Amino acid sequence: MGAGRLRPPDAEHGSSAPTTSADADFTTAKIAAPAVETKGSGGVGASSATLYASVNPRGGSVSTCKFEYGTTTGYGSSASCAALPGSGSSPVVVSASIASGLAADTTYHYRISATNGSGTSKGEDVTFKTS
Repeated sequence: MGAGRLRPPDAEHGSSAPTTSADADFTTAKIAAPAVETKGSGGVGASSATLYASVNPRGGSVSTCKFEYGTTTGYGSSASCAALPGSGSSPVVVSASIASGLAADTTYHYRISATNGSGTSKGEDVTFKTS
């Protein structure tokens, strides 16, 4: 406990002199950057694919959720998650559909990227091959 803090005068009881109150100690929960895991792909065609991942917001509100993808680990393109995973503390499955624009018979690299107030986390690199 500290020495105290000044409070405004107590007008209700006629006092014009400031009074003090004891300090109160409290602890706030630490929020960490999201925990992420890049999962598999599905619905892979000649020019399209759906990508999946797991995002645990770890108590923070996820403000950005996207899949980075491209023909190298430099990625170069991104697709937003169909829905944000919210602000809970349990893993949530997220997905993104790439409806067109992929080249046929090509291997693509991708990973999940999610951001909350404590930072950005990026998943491991995973690949899929278009038909």
